[in-house]
Amino acid sequence: SITNTSTNNDNENDNETTNYGPLLQYGMGWTPNSHKNPTVVYNSWLTNGMPRRFYPNSEKKKSSSMEYTNLIQKFFRQTNLQLIVSGHQPNGDAPVPIRVEGGGLILGCDTSYSGDTYWVNCNNGDDKRKNLGRGSSISGRGDVATSEVLIRQCTRTGTILDVSCHGVLSDGSSYESVNLMEQSKVPKINDDDDENQKEDLIVGTAIHPNDLSLHLNESSCKNIVDEDDKDKLWWIKSEFKDGSYLLSKGKGYDVWNMIVPPEWLNHEADKK
Repeated sequence: SITNTSTNNDNENDNETTNYGPLLQYGMGWTPNSHKNPTVVYNSWLTNGMPRRFYPNSEKKKSSSMEYTNLIQKFFRQTNLQLIVSGHQPNGDAPVPIRVEGGGLILGCDTSYSGDTYWVNCNNGDDKRKNLGRGSSISGRGDVATSEVLIRQCTRTGTILDVSCHGVLSDGSSYESVNLMEQSKVPKINDDDDENQKEDLIVGTAIHPNDLSLHLNESSCKNIVDEDDKDKLWWIKSEFKDGSYLLSKGKGYDVWNMIVPPEWLNHEADKK
């Protein structure tokens, strides 16, 4: 058994008898009495509930965050890596993709506590969505929420051709994403060069409520984006095969979902 009643830690403060073993402790971020454990196993792409270190072009971006993202980009580039799929940290009822500048995708797939996800209904024609709760699940996912990541890879070259997710969200609705490696593109925000209009893959990136303002001003979700939050950003979590988008917002242990139609993310249409 990998569980025993001794700690085997070097930290002199961790000499109490506890029901865990060295293999389990190796993968944890903290010791049982809340001391930080230097582990390469226990990881999180999130800060205060969102991938804040990956925000693009943020004026408030600290140098440490820039160093972090630069290292991630360098790692993907030097290893010719296309995709990292990991667990931890809980991020709602669907995997959270993180777009790596220069190519590459990170997919955080910990959907524990899906039963606690809040739904924001934005008067976009959908029926009012409501989380069905934790139910009897030990993981807090609820009785309906489930997700599966499908990866299609070329057996000859090793190239990843397709990454998609499908499953059931916390409100009981089924979903199926497009290929996250080649999902729809939209014009870059604030790109004034009409002759050389660039396009971005937008799933796995942040979006500010100002870019949704024409729609949010008339909707019931205005309160959530006007909360006392320093960045107020939402994360574009998925593009579904019906053309709609799943937006997500996290703060601490709370996660909000919002499904919006594609025209809400058409920045060029918003300018007209």
